[in-house]
Amino acid sequence: MDLRTRLLKTSRAEAQAWFVSQSRNAFLGRDIVLCQILGQCKFLVRGDYTGMAPHLIFDGFWEFWLTRYMAQIVKPGDHVLDIGANHGYFTVLAGLLNAPDGRITSFEPATDVHDCLTKSVSLNGLGGRSRVVNAGIANVEAATTQTFLRHDLEPHNGRFLQEGESVEAAAAVGEVHDFAVEPLRTEDFDRLDVVKIDVEGAELDVLDSGKALFDTYDPTIVCEVNLGRHYGYDDVMQRLGRGGQLLYLHEDAQIKVFDAETAEGSVGRDILVVRQRHGLQHYS
Repeated sequence: MDLRTRLLKTSRAEAQAWFVSQSRNAFLGRDIVLCQILGQCKFLVRGDYTGMAPHLIFDGFWEFWLTRYMAQIVKPGDHVLDIGANHGYFTVLAGLLNAPDGRITSFEPATDVHDCLTKSVSLNGLGGRSRVVNAGIANVEAATTQTFLRHDLEPHNGRFLQEGESVEAAAAVGEVHDFAVEPLRTEDFDRLDVVKIDVEGAELDVLDSGKALFDTYDPTIVCEVNLGRHYGYDDVMQRLGRGGQLLYLHEDAQIKVFDAETAEGSVGRDILVVRQRHGLQHYS
């Protein structure tokens, strides 16, 4: 049974149990663990990233609802853009789903996880059709740097400092570095089908940077938002709404309406808002 069939034709419990049964791991030293994910892929994680690493090491999957949705929408030949790729779980997943000739472009500013990402892409034979960039995306005219916070308690959720946030305050809770950022340029793509965005507070900046690119190719966009940050429902609606409506991916892997009432009850929680491309056909 191939991966897409397993994700879409078996129950969540059955699929998850199979991934767990196939998981393996080995400690390589220097906080790096080699694990087997999705039943077939060799994958490197930093063992000290305790928010994500234990799930990948022992379970072999991450965020099942988004994993299943990717299996519904990513097709062979698609070009997938992964912004805030972290260790590269969704980069590798996309590379399995868009084989044999689809392309993946991934952006990750944190150097240590970018190193894991790059090696995992190579380990799984995706290097020839992947572009992995050690930078974040920002609404800037040209490549530059921005100040990045790696929180001591959640290093896997590193983020750029928000407007008005002082370096001193950030340094009190984690490591602060200047990391590279660059704009999304339409001329860098000749096709774009699916975009995944997970950037811990920089969502509006990324969406604004990519507006021309997204308008040109009309990809399906999956963007993690959190209305407890420095923006509100109307800001997200303006950028990702379609026909006066916002959609989101529920944890049951179903697309539902993200209306103002739902938004009010979700403040402080991460929500995967979805803008589906016109005429999108799902695998089922």
